[in-house]
Amino acid sequence: MCALCHALGIGTIVCGLVPALALGQTLPPVAAPAAGVGEDAARVDATVPATEPAVTDQTPPAAPEFIKGEITHVGTRRLLSRFDHVSVATGPLIIGNDLFLGVTPGMAYYGKSLSLSFGLPLNLRLVEGGTYAFGQFRIRSQDWDEMPDYARVIRFFTIGRKEDHLYFTVNSIRPATIGHGMLMNKYQGNVDVDRSMTGLMFDAYNRYAGFQFQTNDLTTVNRVVGALVFVKPLSFVTEGIISDSLSLGLEYVADFAAPRCIRTLLNPDDATECVKGTGNFAGSDPFTGEFEDRTFARSNPETGRFDVTTAGVHALGFSGEIKLFKNERNDLKAFVSWDKFANEGGGDGFSAGLLARLNAGSTSISAFRLQAELRTFGDGFLPGYFDSTYEVQKYAYTLEENPYQVTPTKYQAIFGDSRNGFERPNDGRRLGYAFEASWGIYEHDRRGKRAAIGVGLADSTGPNDTNLYLHLELPRVGFVQFFGTYMRVAEESVGHLAGDGLLSPETFILSGARFEVLPFLFVNAHYTRNFRIVRSPGAEYHLGNAKLVDARGNPSPFFPETPLFENVHSLFVELELGWEFSDEPTVRHDEEKES
Repeated sequence: MCALCHALGIGTIVCGLVPALALGQTLPPVAAPAAGVGEDAARVDATVPATEPAVTDQTPPAAPEFIKGEITHVGTRRLLSRFDHVSVATGPLIIGNDLFLGVTPGMAYYGKSLSLSFGLPLNLRLVEGGTYAFGQFRIRSQDWDEMPDYARVIRFFTIGRKEDHLYFTVNSIRPATIGHGMLMNKYQGNVDVDRSMTGLMFDAYNRYAGFQFQTNDLTTVNRVVGALVFVKPLSFVTEGIISDSLSLGLEYVADFAAPRCIRTLLNPDDATECVKGTGNFAGSDPFTGEFEDRTFARSNPETGRFDVTTAGVHALGFSGEIKLFKNERNDLKAFVSWDKFANEGGGDGFSAGLLARLNAGSTSISAFRLQAELRTFGDGFLPGYFDSTYEVQKYAYTLEENPYQVTPTKYQAIFGDSRNGFERPNDGRRLGYAFEASWGIYEHDRRGKRAAIGVGLADSTGPNDTNLYLHLELPRVGFVQFFGTYMRVAEESVGHLAGDGLLSPETFILSGARFEVLPFLFVNAHYTRNFRIVRSPGAEYHLGNAKLVDARGNPSPFFPETPLFENVHSLFVELELGWEFSDEPTVRHDEEKES
């Protein structure tokens, strides 16, 4: 590891994993000693013999840590103990109408430079949903029916911390953002209760250049990747806030196997035969008797997802940023980016914004992170295309006003698919904005987080562009930990956020609480409202909606639309029997306490 550090030109500083600034930033200058301290240390009092050193108790106070990274972790799925531990947790798990007994042995170690956690979640079926039949303690098949599921035993394996000179993590939990989020923003691969993915993130930088890299699946079955490479051109020739902070970057984000269209069951061996968005008719042709409702599909008998024809989605971007102000406790950064989808039907987008990171207090530190940006983008572009719900919406992109006879895939909704009756949107150039604000309170340093809240809102002049999230974290209040995320995506407008109530079809909720009953006994409770496949693997789906009519203009009364995913309530309450090896603040690792 040190060989890599020295190759980057950052030596033992990185090998010791001293906290550093965010990607594209330089180390803050070392604070000078308090005025007069050096003189007092050297001055000899007249009453003391010259051969004896002067006695002084004036020690310069340590400068408070600059809290500069992400303050909230939007998209957290599960709480773990904040300390080194081994444990076994068990309790009832309710998913929709099914009842399971969860049993999870696990462990975690939080070092100063290395942290890791492993667990083996086993969900044993107690009651069959809707039938009340005994489930015979069978292991839930959806938890282990794909190759990526077997990597779920790795909760995390992490070297360094985000925004260190070197940061590496294999992780099934952390959402990913590339750059300022114009292409990939809070991407989370595990919003579907039937799927688990373990990804990898690798960041490194020094004074002159650096990079970010992430992939969503170590097994490469799913292939969403993101990368950012940046250089500070002026740092090679001069020093100062401008040269040290001016950064030019190149971004690339892709899904190499994005679902382009859903295959119809009429000819499952023909990969080009897809469900059409237009041109279907309910029932049979009155003259020929030929059945013309071609909106039926069958899910894969192993995974339960649709069989699809795939296509690559590739996006390329250029970005720049510079610090406008910087001192030991605060900084203000300006940034711009231009991004374009390079696949068929792709458009472009431009954004410009400000990022402020502000700290106040010394022993108790209040940290604020504020980001505001203006956007303009054309048809064939969607800011944050790879977002928290991408792994669901890539199959079915729900629109408030759907002009088609079936729900399009995300590819079809944004880029069009004329061969299958989906046209690229014609909304013209849109103007939009995005705003995020978070606040956290810390005791002494980043490891001492006590509470954090966050809010984000994005909208534009186009339809289905409104996104909202609210987030709360209480890492430790007495014997209690808590987190909660409330998210709405692809809403029609800001007005619909209130008009649809708290639980619209696009509402996504993650929450959890942990209570310490005894030093070796804990109660964990997690409630989620996230996505699950509607029917069992191999089931038939009718994708046609009310716009599918017969020759008389009447919709079919026999085949209502069947969505692939539904939002279901899940509740998991468990007793955890285990042992925490230390409760010293030096061993807790705030970055990885969420699982």
